[in-house]
Amino acid sequence: MKRRSLRTHRVPQTIDIIQPRRAVLRYWFSLCLCACFLLAESTPALSQVPGRWQGTAEVNGKPLLILFDISSPETGVFSATMDVPAQGAKGLPCDEVKSQGDSLFITIKMIGGRYLGRFNADRSATTGTLRQGNFTTALDLKRTGDALALNRPQTPKPPFPYASEDVEYDNPDKTVHLGATLTLPAGAGPFPAAILISGSGAQDRNSTLFGHKPFWVIADYLTRRGIAVLRVDDRNVGQSTGPAQGTSADFAQDVITSLEFLKNRKDIDPKKIGLIGHSEGGMLAPMVAVERPKDVAFIVSLAGPGEKITDLMVQQNVATLKSMKVSDPIAEGYGTMMGAMIGAASTEPDTASAYQKATTAFYAWRATVHPNVAAMLTGVADSSGVGKYIRTVVNSLRKPWERYFYAYDPTDNLTRLTCPVLALNGGKDIQVLAGPNLAGWETTLKKAGNKHVTVQELPGLNHLFQHCTTCTVAEYGELTETFDPEVLKLMTDWITAVVLP
Repeated sequence: MKRRSLRTHRVPQTIDIIQPRRAVLRYWFSLCLCACFLLAESTPALSQVPGRWQGTAEVNGKPLLILFDISSPETGVFSATMDVPAQGAKGLPCDEVKSQGDSLFITIKMIGGRYLGRFNADRSATTGTLRQGNFTTALDLKRTGDALALNRPQTPKPPFPYASEDVEYDNPDKTVHLGATLTLPAGAGPFPAAILISGSGAQDRNSTLFGHKPFWVIADYLTRRGIAVLRVDDRNVGQSTGPAQGTSADFAQDVITSLEFLKNRKDIDPKKIGLIGHSEGGMLAPMVAVERPKDVAFIVSLAGPGEKITDLMVQQNVATLKSMKVSDPIAEGYGTMMGAMIGAASTEPDTASAYQKATTAFYAWRATVHPNVAAMLTGVADSSGVGKYIRTVVNSLRKPWERYFYAYDPTDNLTRLTCPVLALNGGKDIQVLAGPNLAGWETTLKKAGNKHVTVQELPGLNHLFQHCTTCTVAEYGELTETFDPEVLKLMTDWITAVVLP
């Protein structure tokens, strides 16, 4: 069969950021059930970092305007986005910003990009470079004003008809210190309670993303209706500290630490404490419930994985590429290749064998597509770049968190769950596809004999449970809705029916 031309399958301009030949270079790294956050180091100069920064880079001999919107930090966390107007890119999530001395660092995993700049004397401008894969261009930024105001009408505003208490506590061996906010309903306790568990990546207690604070919105809604809520800073964010490296199993222990904290409070009913987990948090909740079955009264999964992570990631890659108008055959072929590489990197006993299997999978896929398509999706233009690409992928996936996460199969824990479970997914979620994921939850739980299972797909909602239009990751920050009110009511009604009788 004759191959179609690159023009037919070209990834649209919205993803051709900076260097078109590396349009989606390592894009899939940014897709791992995560909310995208910027971690900030505490320095006196941080107050001068927030704002709208813009500059012009030279790409292929032409000027290209690039803008960064960096928000003010809350509990030590920034959120920021990147715009490239000429390429139709708006609100691309950034992943890390640091201000150290006279230097500014910004990482944008979605495009495989990193900015490094040095501030001038009054910190109103930087001189620096932007890298994307092997491409580097000079990029000097100027602070042109405050970050664009974000309309977030659901963010709770005082006065509040409930008590709010900032708390701190430690795990048993004092290696992890957690900071959190506990909201308590009006009236006399003890109250039923829920612990909110965030998704992948270090997040603050409000799960802040693009100015959205979904965990605060959830906590406010539940607490007004009689349910206490504990929302917690992840390790090394806000008031929380702990080892820098950790796996999902370690983070599950952090949830148990929070569980123990609530159990020891007189205003909380120890027999009515449940877990609400988003994305990876929906993976941690069953892990905790299986380890502490007598202490977890219920679980609400918000797009938590109900199938093997490797399967989920293949589906995610395919759905994301299709959302970028990549043709079905190319998207599906790429997904199959990445699934094989993920499997090799996360399960092979040694790095050499992982390299070998990943290389085999890459060449098998590359033989099925036009060379320009392979270059577009991976940044590998010829055979000389294959080795470096394979090493980058495999080495990234063999870190502790990645190996644990990608090798995870939820079946073992789901088959041992005895508490009531509510599993929800947005019907337009392209990070955790509702159909196969919810089928995994329902089939596994019911097969194991759990009779208290409610599974529901919610039409029109994305991974963050927002009503969406394009339903891409980049759209998250453009939407004013933080969390669908109907889902808030659904969760509250279900918890009330399950816990309060």
